[in-house]
Amino acid sequence: MEGERNSVRPVLTPVRSQTGIYPMLARIPGVQLLFLGPQACTRHGLISTLQELHRKMAFLCLTETEVITGRYLDKTAEAAGELVRRRKASSLLLITCCQNALVGTDYDRLITRIQGELGLPVKYLEVNRLQMYARRKGALMSRPTEQLIYDFLLPREKSARPWVNLIGPPGVRGDGETAAFLQMAGAERVYTIDRCGDFAGYQDMAGAHLNVALTRSGEETARYLEEKLGIPWLPLNAGYDEELLARQYMDLGAFFGCDAGGWLRRARKRLEKRLEGLERTLPELEVDGRGAADGIALANWLWRHGFAVKTVWLDSWSGREEKAEEWLTAHHPETALCRQPYRPALNPTPPNQLRRAVQRPIFPTGYEVLHQAVEQLEAMTGGGER
Repeated sequence: MEGERNSVRPVLTPVRSQTGIYPMLARIPGVQLLFLGPQACTRHGLISTLQELHRKMAFLCLTETEVITGRYLDKTAEAAGELVRRRKASSLLLITCCQNALVGTDYDRLITRIQGELGLPVKYLEVNRLQMYARRKGALMSRPTEQLIYDFLLPREKSARPWVNLIGPPGVRGDGETAAFLQMAGAERVYTIDRCGDFAGYQDMAGAHLNVALTRSGEETARYLEEKLGIPWLPLNAGYDEELLARQYMDLGAFFGCDAGGWLRRARKRLEKRLEGLERTLPELEVDGRGAADGIALANWLWRHGFAVKTVWLDSWSGREEKAEEWLTAHHPETALCRQPYRPALNPTPPNQLRRAVQRPIFPTGYEVLHQAVEQLEAMTGGGER
């Protein structure tokens, strides 16, 4: 079904974890990003750079002559050296764009040269936006972004006491509910890449006893790190599926030899207390699942707790939720699924607030995901946590 949203029903939004390629990569402590490309390509990143990455990223604009003659290879090495020295970088990441699909640079050879000259680790990423057009099926990027974030980690011995890494998008809290649960279960320290401080602290993540994948896409990264570093992993990414969430908490507790049953009962009780009576004051709702992975799953969770969801709005960036859609269609066919091409959000950010919007929101995990939904419901009724 396609359509335009024009109702005045309250709208809930699920957790959105997407962020741009450059902000994701800039999370690596001590890294400098060097984007290589002609001006027609480098201009796409200038706004984000000026707002949030001006100390973590630089652009090297190449001319057609430099690309055709191969002069850009020497120029890249020179620019890399200048950038590293000027900003005292601990690592370097080269990013190239569509022109490399035509030129075919041997980046493995180039980064080996730069590493030898600078004496620090260098990686590269090819971003080929030509794959977005004419129904091409090739990969947009040469490496998954989230995987590349942890690719600078080197194998090391496990820490004497159990440490845990939280593998997820920007905004994951190292002092939130999930961290508190893991410490209760037996983890001495809980790491997130945003709290490492420097490149040495980042390398400490390689000595963890367990990685916890906080998103479904993070599972691929966790498997990669298990193969590279020997760190086992468990998921905590059930989203709005409370039964699966409980099993994941139990598995995490079991890893440390801890029974999580008591903690789960208290968590359910607190959630049920906050939800009590809200469905009577909010008879009809909509879910804006555009650009999110769990729009339909959020609608299902609301139905299970007595709320009526009339519409779920989706777009081409929404996650695929086959099982969730099957349940919704079977149990509540009255809920309309409206699929639209990509458009700005229902409430676009005013231009004068763009700089403030650069500050990424906290990314909730575990039961925090459900409490975030409850907070939206409470805000619609004018109340707060009870």
